[in-house]
Amino acid sequence: MNFFRFSGIASPHLSQPLFPSFIERCTEHRRSVVETVSRCAEEKRAVRRFGFFLHTDSGGDYIIVDQNSTTNPVVFSNIGCKIHHTICTKGGFMETRRKISLGFTDELFDEGHHIIYVYNDDNERKQTLARFLEEGYAEHEKLLYLVNDISPDEMRGELRSLGVDVEKMQKDFDLTGPHYSYCPDNYFSSNFMLDMVGGYYDRAIKEGYSGARGAGEMSWALIEGRATIPDLIDYEAKLNGILRNHPLTTVCQYDARRFDGAVIMDMLSCHPMMIVRGQLVKNPFFVEHEVFLREYRARHEHHAHAE
Repeated sequence: MNFFRFSGIASPHLSQPLFPSFIERCTEHRRSVVETVSRCAEEKRAVRRFGFFLHTDSGGDYIIVDQNSTTNPVVFSNIGCKIHHTICTKGGFMETRRKISLGFTDELFDEGHHIIYVYNDDNERKQTLARFLEEGYAEHEKLLYLVNDISPDEMRGELRSLGVDVEKMQKDFDLTGPHYSYCPDNYFSSNFMLDMVGGYYDRAIKEGYSGARGAGEMSWALIEGRATIPDLIDYEAKLNGILRNHPLTTVCQYDARRFDGAVIMDMLSCHPMMIVRGQLVKNPFFVEHEVFLREYRARHEHHAHAE
């Protein structure tokens, strides 16, 4: 994807210039979109409505993009004639990523990061994830948490003990069993879960949320008969592609006391970002998923022939 900066002038990537005035060109349907943006201005969060992408940037300016035109997207309005940065995807859609807080650090990040959290301290992990979920609720995001080591009810109790108002969040918070429990026959399917993640984000937007975030405990993958490590690696690598178009901010939690070092290194290769001592940092071990999967499969084919 390429980044472009616009300032109310014509661009070769648009079918026409950015318009400071567009009311004359709008249908009643589009007027309702503007009203929706105005209602959200104070909170400065992105909203998708009616097939349009809506965004309020840090200066309170608005972008409205008609996504019905995949070849030549048209910006119908840039009220205030100022746009900070916009992503133009290969499909021709215009998209702007929200800046969000993760709760456990003061820095703001683009939504849709795929984050790995390798931990050996359960108390630190729970505190970090409690702040992550609380902040998602504060930003009007749909929340998903997949437990493994304890039941959903026990997890609610843990969150309460950490000061999270679970009852207030209840209708916006899906607290469920592990990944494989979503799949047919309770056996993990990479493709099924990838579709589920994309669909979860899309439903959240349709329901009026500003976005979505989720976290999952991954130790279930070590249970015999639930998955294989290659299945999990395929999912983790391909999830990066899904999150580009369905930016659900995701934290995958790996217990360093249970996964061996080789598996942890492979999982690190699948995640662009990592949590280290309560901070989000770029992962120096990350490899783009097409390259990593090609190398991973070649490595395992070599081992299989050697045996």
